[in-house]
Amino acid sequence: MNKSTVSDFRSVKQTKIDKYRQTNGGETVTHSDREMWRINIENDADQACSIYGAAAVDGVFQRYDATCFDDLSPSYYEEVFGDLELMINDN
Repeated sequence: MNKSTVSDFRSVKQTKIDKYRQTNGGETVTHSDREMWRINIENDADQACSIYGAAAVDGVFQRYDATCFDDLSPSYYEEVFGDLELMINDN
C-alpha cells in the first residue's frame, strides 16, 4: 500500500468511528442536538448534586459506563436525563 491509500483508509475508518460515537438508537446526533443534551444533562446533574451530593450523580453516570457527559454514549442521553429528572422531582 502506498501512503495515499493508507491515509485514505485511516480517514474512512475515523469517519466511521466518529459516526458510531454519535449514534443515538441508529440515528446520527447532530451537533446542536448534542449541545442541547449537554446543557440539559449538566444542568440537571448540578441540581441533583446540590440535593443529593456528587456520589449520587456519579452513580447515575456509572450505570451507563460513564463518568460525565463527555464519556456518555449518545444512546443513553435520554435515560440519564430521565434519571436525573426523577431525582430532582423526587425531592
